[in-house]
Amino acid sequence: MYAQMYSGFLLALFYLPDPSFVIPTREDLFMEVWWFGYVYKAHVIGVDILFTLSYLHILKKFYIKNYSEGDLDG
Repeated sequence: MYAQMYSGFLLALFYLPDPSFVIPTREDLFMEVWWFGYVYKAHVIGVDILFTLSYLHILKKFYIKNYSEGDLDG
């Protein structure tokens, strides 16, 4: 979680609010900043992992609610 927040912070340092600059800026940063590719890849993988874990958590709650007896909050 900390790596995700840190990589998001590093990517936010280069944020430009105009959508037309996103692709050219990213391509320039990939060529000029040696660590940008690593941080970008770590951030993308981290986002995928967080969404996957969130969906698994929701599915677990559905399972507990539908197929489990006893305390539903536990």
